[in-house]
Amino acid sequence: MAKLPGWIALWLGVSAASLGAQPAREFETVSIKPYAPPGPPFEACNDHSGPVQLNLVGCTLKALVRMAYKLKDYQLQMKGPQWMGNDPYVIQARATQPAGRPERMQMLQPLLAQRFQVKVHWETRDAPVYLLKVAGHGLKLKPADKVDHCGEVFFRPGTVKADCATVDDIGEILESILTEHPVINDTGIGKDQRYQIDLEYTAADDASNGAAVVAALPEQVGLMVKAGKAAVKMLVVDSAQRPSGN
Repeated sequence: MAKLPGWIALWLGVSAASLGAQPAREFETVSIKPYAPPGPPFEACNDHSGPVQLNLVGCTLKALVRMAYKLKDYQLQMKGPQWMGNDPYVIQARATQPAGRPERMQMLQPLLAQRFQVKVHWETRDAPVYLLKVAGHGLKLKPADKVDHCGEVFFRPGTVKADCATVDDIGEILESILTEHPVINDTGIGKDQRYQIDLEYTAADDASNGAAVVAALPEQVGLMVKAGKAAVKMLVVDSAQRPSGN
């Protein structure tokens, strides 16, 4: 599929576990300062990093933890005072060797442990989810006929397109729109079956896009979303402290 101007491309299938398979390298130097610009425009956790430098501007500790562990919003539970989610910082760190963004985010984990004294643990909890099911009239997706870009999805408000996607991929697309809960594939369709996607919905403001997508699914795709509960793996931040001096 040609990449169209104004479209956002998603390459699906990178998990948090894949980033944590190897012990993280650590940054050689680290500077952490409160983010206090004199006036607008304000930056909200923008990434200005390069191959050997981490440069994050306007990030709260909550945002930093979410980035470091590649978490969805619903996967993060924080215990502690409000500053963890409110106070923005500028993080500047330098590595001895070039690192891509996935490795830089992995290297952020020990940085948070050392400088913010972040202590975390993983646990699995029953939580609200969206269950993706086949709608009453059956699946309406065409089999994929172009398999050289499988897992590559393009979407912009009002349209989702893909040449080769699994139902799990569709669940990830929906999860990027229905951000408050995970989307669980409950269709029974095999993970190796790939389809074309051409979904159109009425785009409005962000708050109503989710409802518009859910309404369009049964008729155009033959899938439906229902509320349910399931076991969800979450990262719990047990404690943290304001960052130590530079």
